[in-house]
Parts: sequence; C-alpha cells; structure tokens
Amino acid sequence: MIQHINSFHLSFVNEAKEVFESDIKIKTYRNDDDSLIALRYGAEEDCILVYELGECIANFTQQIESKVGFLNES
Repeated sequence: MIQHINSFHLSFVNEAKEVFESDIKIKTYRNDDDSLIALRYGAEEDCILVYELGECIANFTQQIESKVGFLNES
C-alpha cells in the first residue's frame, strides 16, 4: 500500500522532534489518539520513523522478566 505524506503527518513529526530533543532517553512517541507512533532511528539516532497504528490486539502482560528494580525487591 502506498502511503501519502500529508500535513497531519508533518505536524506529528515536528511534535515528535520536540519530544525527542527534550530528552535523549526517549525512543518512542505516540500522538494523543494513538493513531501514530514515532521511533527515534538511525546510526546516530537523528532520524524519525513514523507509523500509523491500527487497533490494539491485546496487552500481553508479564511475558518478559522485569528490569525495573523496585518491582523485584523483596
């Protein structure tokens, strides 16, 4: 399927750019209605990939080991 870039997409790229520039640790960004996602990309992480998102299929919880320390503390 061929996708045409429109002003909505370009506006989202600018929005994602501001978010990515505000914090080097941020690697993904979604718009408010979750219809688009931006991914920080490239060898120097200076590119932005944009995807249109469809319907959520499922939230598969606790499928991988947690790496967040405070959740694993006894």
